[in-house]
Amino acid sequence: MLYGYLAASGPLLLAQPCIMAAQGLFLKSKEAPELEVHESRLLDVPLLKICGEVDHWSAPALEQAMQSACGDKVLLDLTECRYLDSGGLGVILSAVQESSAGGGVGVIGPNADVRRLFEIVGLVSSPGFWVFDTSEAAESQLPSEHS
Repeated sequence: MLYGYLAASGPLLLAQPCIMAAQGLFLKSKEAPELEVHESRLLDVPLLKICGEVDHWSAPALEQAMQSACGDKVLLDLTECRYLDSGGLGVILSAVQESSAGGGVGVIGPNADVRRLFEIVGLVSSPGFWVFDTSEAAESQLPSEHS
């Protein structure tokens, strides 16, 4: 097993070979697609930029990153996420279900296929799940702590 670090958030225990980048984590193996996660903040809310593909093999890295991003809310920038399957969907759904009142998961810029997946499983109508077309929209429309 390999240890890596995600933007100084703490150690990640990975079952897949990894290559570390300056500000993120790359997962790469024969089976696993490339996934890169960059952490920042938007309006004092953790923002995870997801680059690449989220599937069964890479979903644990997304789950670890979301758990490391402390807070009632977390934003996922999906503008560079090419693919998301049931593995990634399960991670997001679990985070929404486990969120406290007023908390939740927001996604920014999902492509048409990923957005459709959120619609099919009913996430778009779930309290604690928000879809934003852009970061600017998230900044202006993200529910406040008192809503």
